[in-house]
Amino acid sequence: TVAFLTCLHDPGDLRSLSHNAVNKVVRDTDGAFWALTEQGANRFRPRIERVERHAVQEPRLSFDRVYVPGDAGNPGANFVRDALVDRKGRLWFATRGGVHLFDRATGKFTSYRRVPGDPTSLNDDLVQAIFEDRAGNIWVGTYAGGVNRLRSDAKPFRTHRHNAGDPRTLSENRIAGLAFDPAGRLWASTVNGLNRLDDDGWTRFLHDPQDSATLPSNDLSTIAIGSDGVVWVGSNYRGIYRYDGVRFSTYATSPSNVPAPNGTYSFTGGQVNSLLPDPAGGVWVGARSYGLDWLE
Repeated sequence: TVAFLTCLHDPGDLRSLSHNAVNKVVRDTDGAFWALTEQGANRFRPRIERVERHAVQEPRLSFDRVYVPGDAGNPGANFVRDALVDRKGRLWFATRGGVHLFDRATGKFTSYRRVPGDPTSLNDDLVQAIFEDRAGNIWVGTYAGGVNRLRSDAKPFRTHRHNAGDPRTLSENRIAGLAFDPAGRLWASTVNGLNRLDDDGWTRFLHDPQDSATLPSNDLSTIAIGSDGVVWVGSNYRGIYRYDGVRFSTYATSPSNVPAPNGTYSFTGGQVNSLLPDPAGGVWVGARSYGLDWLE
């Protein structure tokens, strides 16, 4: 049997989760975990031997809350969408108020935000995703500014944006997710197509109603790539897509494809928020309001 331990925010307990809306959980280099919420990040160590039954706050885990110093001009700084532990062991937070590099030793932050009129700054404070490549570059996917690359702390950002007159640019500036494949190539899912960064620019993967092997729809959410190179893409209300390098396959979300005790239900509910491929060739699926599933 499977049992879940649920951890919740408790207004009377400063060691509880800072907010119940958890966007992502990442693991640190020392084995600790970070729960990223709409109101701060939470560091915790789940020292649990066994969960015998479904339980809420039993046992009660202890969370260390971390907040980006905010002000009235940056209310989204603690809405944490993503995080990255880079090769130097540094922790980066991607938020709705820019990118913030956290120094664990001092507890201080270095913030990267949009500076109007400065083309070398982060071009959009609404950050959706953050990744590091093999060379140590930091890649940032934004809500409306395309993809930004930071080569080092002291160097400026380089921006990759959609250009209607250039088919080797991004298909859309609204980035939903980023991922690197085993060959080190960057992929970006957007609300208007899938993109891969090659040596000569971006390659677009778009829906073609006349070709069943193409992307089934362009309105995408998250993306993840397995160690086998298979690309998994989540969509908004149209299920999951799998790309094997040749063609796309669709995993439908019709109400009859998964049995349930009281009938049948769709395994994702349509809107896919997160994907995690596993070594067995399947993928874990997190969907908005519809729980967690595993697709074999």
